[in-house]
Amino acid sequence: MLNTGKMKIEIGEKKTLEFKKEEFKGADTLLPVTVYENTLVSIELLEINKSIGKALKNIIESSDKENTFVTIQRTSMKTYLIYPGAAVIEKVRKSVSV
Repeated sequence: MLNTGKMKIEIGEKKTLEFKKEEFKGADTLLPVTVYENTLVSIELLEINKSIGKALKNIIESSDKENTFVTIQRTSMKTYLIYPGAAVIEKVRKSVSV
């Protein structure tokens, strides 16, 4: 599913997403990401502000992988908790659980 709108992570929300390291380096205010929610997978544009940009930059610099798979939780106006993402892929049902 492709959503052409902008996605913001609001206070109290948690999103698991994946993006390419090179796209983050070239992103100014919008970053194309794959979002994993329950059994749905969608491609959206994540709005990047200074706070989330700084938090993501620290994670990206500590990894040598091409893709970044993280869970982001916004706890306040300027604070984001970012930790490794986790997904369970079941072959039998062909679904994704986050």
